[in-house]
Amino acid sequence: MTIEDQPSGINPLRTTLARAYRAAAENRYLHRLHCVLLMLHGLSSAKVAAWFFHDETTVAGWRRRFERLGTQGLLDQERAGRPSALDLEQLAELQRCLRRPPAESGFPTAIKWQGKLVAAWIERCHGLHLSLRQCQRLLRDAEKRDAAADARRRNPSRPPPPAATGDSRRGIRRSATQP
Repeated sequence: MTIEDQPSGINPLRTTLARAYRAAAENRYLHRLHCVLLMLHGLSSAKVAAWFFHDETTVAGWRRRFERLGTQGLLDQERAGRPSALDLEQLAELQRCLRRPPAESGFPTAIKWQGKLVAAWIERCHGLHLSLRQCQRLLRDAEKRDAAADARRRNPSRPPPPAATGDSRRGIRRSATQP
């Protein structure tokens, strides 16, 4: 029996895929690359967008960035936003602190790091008051960075994303309909 025979099995697979490509920058890059490859093979941006639950303008934007910049255009871009309250040195210090048990940082009764502890540590060490939500975000981001570093240590031979080449950008269909 093929997957086409079981349409009910498609949505859970799509959901799992969506969760995976939102998890890390490298996954997002590979997903965008995959979408562009499907368009190179003749699928419309509307069809690719529908398959992966994206807006058509988003997928078309990936196509345009690929045409203009090659594979480098599919990497995550810098995003505008509010500047961090902590500078890079303070963030690095926080990262080192979070790798140790809270007891080593002056919280003897705590078993694991939580947003409130992060807020208390930042206020004590740097005199800055950050919201609980922001501290939870910092904690989550630190955990993601540690997980990515662990993955790189386990598989150091994984090659970096390929450089842009002029020849690889040709042949993308621009029409919104499938042949």
